[in-house]
Amino acid sequence: MKNRRFKTFRLPDIDAMDLMIWSCKPKLAQDLKRRIGEEGGRILTSRSAVGVSRRPILQALGVASDEMEIIFAICRSEDCKAIIDKIAMEFGFDSPGRGKAFAISIDGYLGGKGQFVEVV
Repeated sequence: MKNRRFKTFRLPDIDAMDLMIWSCKPKLAQDLKRRIGEEGGRILTSRSAVGVSRRPILQALGVASDEMEIIFAICRSEDCKAIIDKIAMEFGFDSPGRGKAFAISIDGYLGGKGQFVEVV
């Protein structure tokens, strides 16, 4: 595996930001976090969660749950759609049960800009 570097930005290059929420199987989480960083996003946090089946009978029996990892990341608004589209395609999120991703625009993004500053 080649050593990739996280994409960096100057603060004036960041005008607006989006919050990306990713849901995936735990075995994909580390690679997904790495790819988000390589494409220009910054991971805020991630947590384990339990998903529930859409089939009511299995849910009632308590046998239809899946472990999931929820990842919260931020990115520049102009990069968001491309990041989600590219990574979702790579990880096969178009197949049922592989994962989901969506984004929300952030108001008052100034504190989030600090996630993009590299201390040298």
